[in-house]
Amino acid sequence: MSEAVYLINTFMQSIIFAFLFNETLEAKKSFAVNVFFVFTCIYSVHTLEKIIYIHGDLAVTLRTFNLALAALFLYRSSLARKLCSYALLWVVMLSGEFIGYFITWKLFSIEENYSVKMDKEPIGVSCGRLLVSDLMLIVVIVILFIFKFKKLKKNDLLSRLLVLAVYATAHSVYLSAYYYINARYITQLGNMIQITFQALLYTIILVQYYSIDRMGRLARREEAVQAAQAHKKDRQRYTELADSKLRDIKALKEDLSSQLGDIKQLIDDKDQREKVDQLMDKMSERLGQIKAVNYCDDRILNAVLTIKFNDPRVRSINIQMLLYDCSRSGVDSYEMCSLVSNMLDNAIESCLKADDPTKTFIEMKSGIRSGFFVIRVTNSFVGELDTISKNGEGRGYGIKIIKEICRRNGGEYTLKQKGSEVIASAFMKVGEK
Repeated sequence: MSEAVYLINTFMQSIIFAFLFNETLEAKKSFAVNVFFVFTCIYSVHTLEKIIYIHGDLAVTLRTFNLALAALFLYRSSLARKLCSYALLWVVMLSGEFIGYFITWKLFSIEENYSVKMDKEPIGVSCGRLLVSDLMLIVVIVILFIFKFKKLKKNDLLSRLLVLAVYATAHSVYLSAYYYINARYITQLGNMIQITFQALLYTIILVQYYSIDRMGRLARREEAVQAAQAHKKDRQRYTELADSKLRDIKALKEDLSSQLGDIKQLIDDKDQREKVDQLMDKMSERLGQIKAVNYCDDRILNAVLTIKFNDPRVRSINIQMLLYDCSRSGVDSYEMCSLVSNMLDNAIESCLKADDPTKTFIEMKSGIRSGFFVIRVTNSFVGELDTISKNGEGRGYGIKIIKEICRRNGGEYTLKQKGSEVIASAFMKVGEK
């Protein structure tokens, strides 16, 4: 094997080994840096072999030791996880070598005396070297599908891994056919072109894989920041509503105290009986303005709903609340408040757009069904359903928050129009975080 072929082949395998480590461990550095260090760990032993004589078994031992050092120092996962990843590396190497040898043996009937030679190297060895790299990549992808399926699905990486698997499989089939058909015509230069092309493809595809992954992480961080900002706005809104209600209660207390004083002075005067009745009626009316109803079994959510329904704009809407199992849902109290508040805000917004809000209605129900906590809001609606506003704010961003909360809790959010009604449903797995 020429020095250039060995170098490129080592680089290809270094890409695959670094890919396995990056996907099963927590990397300290970028993928490119990890490939460089893994390549150095392998190629340094070959360089040492050229300087001093090293027995074959000792060279293998040194490469094994260097790869273990790479897993140990380039990643910050636990020792047990590093050992597991290192064991998987051996599974990848042995599986690739075994399957590659089997395929080339079938293709070229390799025996002690090779029937087809290319200069000083058997054609089967040239084909096998490239096949092994493809096969090792396929084995790595299979391992990731088995051990990381849920995480890959959650981060929308399954399709990209599938594309990698299709590429590696198609390339291995192409190599087998190419070397088998052109066995007597391939030169060392042709072989070098093939192996260089494969190395370039590996580099481009995996670099693009991590570039897309990095952009995905940035997008998720941006969504998290936006969600945090929305949560902050919600919290501020709850605080302002609570402060407003406390001011109303304080003013009511002062007003009632003043009126009670007047009543005490007037109650013994028969001529002032009508004025006393008027004061009593006024007190009853003021007390009716401050409602404290038990809407659900979650105390925090109940407080939020009490504040929200005391908003004068909402009083004209016919609202029915049948909320059950809120405290047993396993959903965080703040997320529950944000979810219910945003769903209710969307419904209120729809009702307030009607020509006559007094003829509108909102019906909110919740409960546990088949392992899912379900919240369903049905409300009056006029016009066409427009769930996302152009600037991403208001109702549209509220829906983004609702969908994110449902996703984090293993569920989903649906919104559909049925005639003059809109039905919004949020599903979340009970107790799943």
